[in-house]
Amino acid sequence: MNPVERFFEHAERTPDALAVAGTTAPFTYGELADTVRRTAGVLARNGVGPGTVAAVNCRVEMETVLILALSQLGAVSLRATEPVLRGYADNIDVIVADGLMRGAGSIRRIELDGKFVEALKQQRPLDTVAARAGDDLCRIVFSSGTTGTPKGVPFSVDYLTARVDSARRNW
Repeated sequence: MNPVERFFEHAERTPDALAVAGTTAPFTYGELADTVRRTAGVLARNGVGPGTVAAVNCRVEMETVLILALSQLGAVSLRATEPVLRGYADNIDVIVADGLMRGAGSIRRIELDGKFVEALKQQRPLDTVAARAGDDLCRIVFSSGTTGTPKGVPFSVDYLTARVDSARRNW
């Protein structure tokens, strides 16, 4: 099961509940689910799909949308920082950024600019969700890299799901 399916199920049950409260744009679950589906459509039109390794660098509110959209597509997401890009650029297929990220070298970029926003407005929500196996890689989290090159910690679908379930029980 793709972890994003749980999010979409929750959004269907509670579309008017507050999902993300940020400095620029609060989202209800219904609005967030629609934005995620539209974002997934735009990313898919830009060649992102199952197994794509996508580095993300943008505002926190948009990062939430992108991580969910990348999961919907079956892509692997990670936070793009300059040390991560220096150490792992050869393993990254695309960087999705708001224009402030430097050090991306020759990695293909999808800019979160006015053109991207216009594409979102025109995009129909993508309703399909990529199938994921439990051991499929879905997210990579990096250490701070204070001792050199940051070290990646891979999150499989099963591991991410177990962490979310644990957080729900314990918090």
